[in-house]
Amino acid sequence: MDRHLVIVCLNFPPDEVQSARGLLKLLVNFLPGRCEIAGPDQEGDLYLVNLDAETPVTPPEGAYVVGCSIRPREHAPGTIHRPIRPSAMLAVVSDFVEKFPGADKSGASHSGTHKPEKKTEDPPGGLEWNYQLLSWPLDFQQMSMESWRVLAFLSRYRASIPQIVKATELSESEVSSIVRQLTEIGSIERSANNPNTPAATFRQGDDEPAAPPSGWRKLASKMGKLLGFGS
Repeated sequence: MDRHLVIVCLNFPPDEVQSARGLLKLLVNFLPGRCEIAGPDQEGDLYLVNLDAETPVTPPEGAYVVGCSIRPREHAPGTIHRPIRPSAMLAVVSDFVEKFPGADKSGASHSGTHKPEKKTEDPPGGLEWNYQLLSWPLDFQQMSMESWRVLAFLSRYRASIPQIVKATELSESEVSSIVRQLTEIGSIERSANNPNTPAATFRQGDDEPAAPPSGWRKLASKMGKLLGFGS
């Protein structure tokens, strides 16, 4: 999105709203765009609704809504846990931005959702596929740590499988399997590129290519700790 994504938390106690604001600050380097949490009486793009409230306030008709509950399994699929966890916030925001990359406040709804077309053919001659992250899977917290390393790298860089292998220090077969899985669920997309092109910084695209960071292990470790993995 070319502006802030406005999130409204409905029926939440003040401390949980403040906690959600804190999560956005912690996740700023991993979110797909700028986000802010507005007051409950303001108009938003994405509405997080506390389903446990005794007297809930109803979001506007046609709004994009994600339910939150202490017992999410007792509610409809897609309901996330409250208090909101970092992994859930990251996945919900990424999913919204993927579905509505240019959405305005009146255009976001549950209709018209589509995932990138699955592609299995080889790239044109002399080129190779480059991959970039579109959105974090809602269930990525249950994925392997190897998948985490690939996701974290592709959240910052657009890169080919050999470049992902070099950056993550995983085997080519592991990376290929993870990339195939993420492509099938629509979390990443690919484009054909010259194999001699360095991995490009995700937010800069092809305008200013950069090599993968030498401090990759620190990035993966920081992200893992932030989201509750490892010590």
